[in-house]
Amino acid sequence: MHAVLAIDTATDACTVGLAQGNEVAELHRIIPRAHNQHILTMVDELLDGRPLDVIDAFACGLGPGSFTGLRIATSVIQGLAWSLAKPVMAMCSLELQARSALAHAELDQSYVLSVIDAQIGQVYWRWFHIAGGHLVPMSAAAMSLPADIVMPDPLGPCTVVGSGADLEAEFSPTLRVVSQQWLSDARPHGGVLASWAVETMQCTERPPLLRATDLSPHYVQETIGWKKLAEQPQRV
Repeated sequence: MHAVLAIDTATDACTVGLAQGNEVAELHRIIPRAHNQHILTMVDELLDGRPLDVIDAFACGLGPGSFTGLRIATSVIQGLAWSLAKPVMAMCSLELQARSALAHAELDQSYVLSVIDAQIGQVYWRWFHIAGGHLVPMSAAAMSLPADIVMPDPLGPCTVVGSGADLEAEFSPTLRVVSQQWLSDARPHGGVLASWAVETMQCTERPPLLRATDLSPHYVQETIGWKKLAEQPQRV
């Protein structure tokens, strides 16, 4: 019976999950810009006295999302997995967010747009389709202005999940028309990630296991568009 410890810190949610067989435990806290202060304590609290060597594998949300948050999750998972010589599994945080919404809410529509507010007027986004109760990716993760989100064809009524849904007024009129649900409170959940990892390990002949040293955050935008103070336009 496999045991997996999972972490995602790509958003303002600091979430840790532990799955062993059909048993799942989770700690999920909205603590923006404080993940580094709480993540190890949350791991220890979730283990509840159990030694780390009971873990068979670790799972990590890779982003996209907060630059610092992604480094926290991958660094913690790398350190734990490397020290115990355990394998790692990884998932796009936008996919994890959509999977978490599917697990925790009744999604009335068969299309899902997972969006994370990038805090610079843009959003990270990715499209999914629900088929037979399963989530099927329809696009790669991307970053753009809300109005520039590319819609798949065909597209029917959809649900928008994640912090980016708070920017509803900035989405294109066409997308706002087809979006029937806006779940801005949806976030990635560690318990969902841990459950997925255990199920994958049990049901897949060759599960997608990584070495700890191969784990790398998914930033989407490799070149950060920050400008030095002298390069910024002067405010009147």
